[in-house]
Amino acid sequence: MRTKVLRADKAGIAAAVEILRRGGLVAFPTETVYGLGARAFDAAAARRIYSAKGRPADNPLIVHVADEAMLSSVVSRVTPLARRLIAAFWPGPLTLVLVKSPRVPSAVTAQHPPVAVRMPSHPPPHALLPAYGELLDHFAGRASTAFSNPLMASMASGAALRNSCTYSATRRSIWSAGTTACTSPISL
Repeated sequence: MRTKVLRADKAGIAAAVEILRRGGLVAFPTETVYGLGARAFDAAAARRIYSAKGRPADNPLIVHVADEAMLSSVVSRVTPLARRLIAAFWPGPLTLVLVKSPRVPSAVTAQHPPVAVRMPSHPPPHALLPAYGELLDHFAGRASTAFSNPLMASMASGAALRNSCTYSATRRSIWSAGTTACTSPISL
């Protein structure tokens, strides 16, 4: 397969959308890292991300959304606290960990009930998401194996999470790996 380098302009976004629609992978920058993206509701596409990166299948991916309507197709429920965090920090480098909707394949969440979700503010994914309608992201950094929880391990790499925060509705706390204003962890 040939690698194409696309500009983050209208033509490049259109080409990336076509690659995604055909089940291909697209690398793109976010506020914090370069991610490898694919169709969020396609288990085979999720497996292609794992394969391309040599990522362990027990290391969950992050779904990026463009708006709250898209969020509602990814999660079963948005808690009141998550709504307050969305209002305060989205779009931006906050990852929410919420119970996934039945539409999200288990391959995306590494067989776990929660799904990690972000709404990026960085221009390339912010332009790509509305044009495509769904996106799946993979962190560029390697996760620490010191964490027993695969979801936390996927969020533990300082290189991958620099300047970002993660909120877990199930644990009611926020983790940070970087210089972002949140503290690690904060009980809510």
